[in-house]
Amino acid sequence: MSGTFAFVKFGSKMKDKQKKVREAFEKLEKTLAETLTEGREKSLAKTELEVAYVWASRAVRAEQIQRNARSSR
Repeated sequence: MSGTFAFVKFGSKMKDKQKKVREAFEKLEKTLAETLTEGREKSLAKTELEVAYVWASRAVRAEQIQRNARSSR
């Protein structure tokens, strides 16, 4: 199966890259939680951080898809 929702097996390099991205977002999330006061702005910052994480993860996934396509030629 291929397409938007297909499973993509990550190689070790991409697993490491995804872990690095996740850890960076977790660090920022913790900083925001500890630093900002509760309110709409903090909620929006957290929501946008989540959106940014989704896109960063998709970028790692896209790179793995390209690697898989090159290696299957």
